Amino acid sequence: MPNKSRKVNTNMAQNKLPIEIIPFFDGSKEQIENFFTQIKRVAKLNKWDFLTTQAILSARLNGPALTFFSTNPNCKNAKNIDEVETLFYDFFTEKTTEFQRKLNFHNIQYYSGENIKNFAHRLETAAEYMLAQAQTNEAKTITSSIILSKFITSLPLNFQRKLSSKNPSTLKEAIDIAVKMQQNSETHTTCSMLLQPIKTVNSEKDSITQKLDELTNQIANLKTEQKN
Repeated sequence: MPNKSRKVNTNMAQNKLPIEIIPFFDGSKEQIENFFTQIKRVAKLNKWDFLTTQAILSARLNGPALTFFSTNPNCKNAKNIDEVETLFYDFFTEKTTEFQRKLNFHNIQYYSGENIKNFAHRLETAAEYMLAQAQTNEAKTITSSIILSKFITSLPLNFQRKLSSKNPSTLKEAIDIAVKMQQNSETHTTCSMLLQPIKTVNSEKDSITQKLDELTNQIANLKTEQKN
């Protein structure tokens, strides 16, 4: 009778490790060591190159960790996973200063065409991490106004003008207005595309016929010139 245990172990050795083995990471310093141990282990056994490892790493991040990775150019420019790990350790352990957290927040940018809600979520996550060191309600209130200002000034100019005219008093209010503007803009773009004249088969045939006529005339002229 074959040894089932040995057969299972052989199959596991032959198969690649699933991505699900890598835990999600939100920036908790208690989880950081296990996270990078697992991702490096899976990357090595699956023989991923660094670009693949970066993509998988990004997919397993959430919260402050995802915001840090997506807004820190050093993470994108790193040459290997060890450099990324060092950046994360420096930021998400006691080495992280209040200045670094504020810099991480202020470095966030709105990407052209990005969903407004996704941008707002990235901004709020970075703000929450920055606020972790705020001790008083007064400090948190002041920071809330900074977050609102950062949200508005990061958007395209036409959005900024509209939001400024509406004068939203809270971030939620500003997000709601911006989301509606984005939806209206997308609807307008779609309608404009639908209203554009569609090139019909007949018009294409007419164009081809015209070109053939021109070529026929050119050939006829050449023959006439040769006879003369």
